[in-house]
Amino acid sequence: MQGRVFSAESTLKNCAIPLGLYLGGLLADRVFEPLMLSDSPWRRWLAPFLGAGRGAGIAVQFMTMGVLGILLCLINLRISDDTRT
Repeated sequence: MQGRVFSAESTLKNCAIPLGLYLGGLLADRVFEPLMLSDSPWRRWLAPFLGAGRGAGIAVQFMTMGVLGILLCLINLRISDDTRT
């Protein structure tokens, strides 16, 4: 029984990888790159840290996903600490 559960979990994780790559490409092409190529307040604020022009949108995407990952880990840590006490 345990092998079936782990097999199903592995299958779902492996099926999610192409979806994540596709969504990441869409976000890069349609959200973050145009954001850093336009004259927006976000660009003026982020350009000194991450650069401007072509490729800067990918830097913003990586930074955003990294910050979101850290926040999710901290939230999960907080939730797991609350359930232990």
